[in-house]
Amino acid sequence: MSYQLLPAYYTTSNTRKKKKPKIDRDKMVIEMKKHNKDMRRIRAFSCQFDTVEEYIDYRFGNKKARKNEFKPYVPEKRDVKSDIKTSNTVPGACPVRQKREYTGDYIVGIATMHKSNLVPVGRKTDPKDFSTMRRG
Repeated sequence: MSYQLLPAYYTTSNTRKKKKPKIDRDKMVIEMKKHNKDMRRIRAFSCQFDTVEEYIDYRFGNKKARKNEFKPYVPEKRDVKSDIKTSNTVPGACPVRQKREYTGDYIVGIATMHKSNLVPVGRKTDPKDFSTMRRG
């Protein structure tokens, strides 16, 4: 198919000129302040604008991207001898925990209630309550 047979709207060149948008400067100042406030709120301080012209260029896509400079990492020089703390003692193994053992005389024994519920039996409690599964 040749280009002579195509309709007029299939042209390869654009003959229409873009209209420049009308800029309401007062409205842009208000929008810039709101934008800067939102950027401070989300802690994106580098995305704030200093002038209204920068914000207008950003809004209409004329803003060039900022180029960040490469800064090589340079470690701080510090005194190694003062940072290292040494000790001549070698830590030993962990000490053995002492066994926990009941040394009082109030608890006489342990009773079993339904569903394998173990309950301590004291001196003043009646063992028949536990046999009938009553809670005291």
